[in-house]
Amino acid sequence: MAKWDNMLSMLWMLQSGRKLTAAQIADSLEISVRTVYRYIDALCASGVPVVAESGHDGGIRILESFKETPLFFNSLELKAFVDAFKFAQGAGYPYTEELESALKKVENGLHEEQRHDLSRQTSGLDVISSARPPSFVPLLRDLEQAAKDGRTVCIAYRKANAEQADEREVDPYGLAYDRNE
Repeated sequence: MAKWDNMLSMLWMLQSGRKLTAAQIADSLEISVRTVYRYIDALCASGVPVVAESGHDGGIRILESFKETPLFFNSLELKAFVDAFKFAQGAGYPYTEELESALKKVENGLHEEQRHDLSRQTSGLDVISSARPPSFVPLLRDLEQAAKDGRTVCIAYRKANAEQADEREVDPYGLAYDRNE
């Protein structure tokens, strides 16, 4: 079996909630006890809260809290999340608050070393956005909802050389973002 297959198998074994000895894991996966300990180190480095207890009733287990955060992201995937949030915020994406909340949940599942690494990797990118009126975000949300609900929307618009605004009913199918505005 490949290293990652063994590590994933070991993770599933530990998620059963039972305490297992390194020897039991090694026998089950047909690997050495030393390899089990190397895999435990690798799992810990990736944020899996592995606990090893010594003694007669000791063993290796995963903390219960891990079941709440089963996603694994490497450092570049985490950087992509943060950068995507910055771009969405700069683009005037109408759900930046929700996106930020989701990102905080992901960050809260990281251990201290991962958070520090993420902060270091993402500190070099800023997205400069053009100023938009405060009413811009609710309008985008309304248009997106109208597209989702299949509703017709009445819009007022003014041509570049016209003095008076015209009205038109439109059936929005979705939103597209043009970075050149």
